[in-house]
Amino acid sequence: MSHTNPFANSEIVNEYRWLNNYAVLYQNKQVDEEYFLDANNLRCALTLFRSLPEFPAKLYTDGIFEEYTKMFCQNNRQKNAHRGIIDSKKHPVIPEYKELEKSHTGFVIEGERLIKRAIDDKLMLKNIIYSNKSMLEKDGYIKKAHCACYLSNEGIMSAVSSSKPVPSEIAACIMTQYSLESVLYGEYTSLLITDNVSNPDNLGLVIRTADACGADAVIVTGTGAAPYHKNCVRASRGAIGRLPVLHYPDGKSIVAELKSIGITVIGTSAHAESLIGHADVPKKFAAVIGSESFGISPEIAELCDIMIKIDMARGQSSFNVAVAAGIILNRLMIR
Repeated sequence: MSHTNPFANSEIVNEYRWLNNYAVLYQNKQVDEEYFLDANNLRCALTLFRSLPEFPAKLYTDGIFEEYTKMFCQNNRQKNAHRGIIDSKKHPVIPEYKELEKSHTGFVIEGERLIKRAIDDKLMLKNIIYSNKSMLEKDGYIKKAHCACYLSNEGIMSAVSSSKPVPSEIAACIMTQYSLESVLYGEYTSLLITDNVSNPDNLGLVIRTADACGADAVIVTGTGAAPYHKNCVRASRGAIGRLPVLHYPDGKSIVAELKSIGITVIGTSAHAESLIGHADVPKKFAAVIGSESFGISPEIAELCDIMIKIDMARGQSSFNVAVAAGIILNRLMIR
C-alpha cells in the first residue's frame, strides 16, 4: 500500500525491508525537518522508527501509523527526564510496579542486558531504578534513557522484585496497545497465534522466535501464561515491547474474526495429514500453535482453514513449542 511522496524534491534517509514488506523514510530537501514515511507494514515502520537516532519533528504518514508516530515523538521529547534518589520503600514510585503488573498495561524488566536493549529499542519506559552495582550509568545508559531514573539500593529494590539475587536494575515499561487493524495493514501479513501455552518461559521463547522470524505480531490466546509475566519477558530477550503482542483470552472469537476478514488460519498438529512443505501459503495468514501438553484446542482446530504438521524423524512425537513455532514461521514465510 504505497503512498505518493508529497515532496517535490526529496531523498531517502533510512529504510527497512523484510521479505515483501518495507518502510522508507524520505526527507524534504526544500524544507528542513520535514519527512515522509512510505510503509506497507506496521512492523517495518516500527523497526525503522527504532533505528532513528532522533525522531523527526514533522512527519507525514498514513493515518494508520499516526498513533505510533506520536508515541515515538513523545518518547523522544523526554530527553531531560527526572533524575532522583529513592531512599525509602514508601517512595511513590515503588507501588507503581505492582500496580503495573496487576493492570496488564505494562511489564517489569530486570537486568542490565534487557534494560539496555529496551533503551536502545526506544521502548516506552516509565522509569528505571538502579543501584551502585549497576553499569547503566557508567555505560551512558542513564543519560541515554528517555524516562525518569532513580538511584537506590538493593534493600529497597527487593520491595519491587522477588528475584534472588536482587537485580541491580529494574525498569517499568508500558505495553503499547496495538490495534488489530494496524497489525493487519498491508498486502502481506504473517501472524502467530498461541493457544493456551501454559509455561511463561515457553511463551517468551515463542515470542522471541516469532520476532527473529520476522512475524508481524503474536496473538496470545486462552487462559495460559500471560505475556506480562516476568519469566516470559526475560525469555523473550527484548521481543516483548518491540514486537506487537496482542492478548485475547477468548481464542475462538479472535480466530473467527480473523477468518471473517480474509485471513487464512493455518493450524498445526502432529496428527495432521498434510506436511508443512506441501501447504499453499497465502499473502495473509495466521499460524496457530497449541499448548505444550494438548496442542490446539478442538474448538480452534475446527475453525482452521487447513491443518499441517512438521515432518520429523522417527523417535520423538513432537517438537518443543518454541522450536515448532520457528520451523513453522520460517517455512511458511520464506518461500
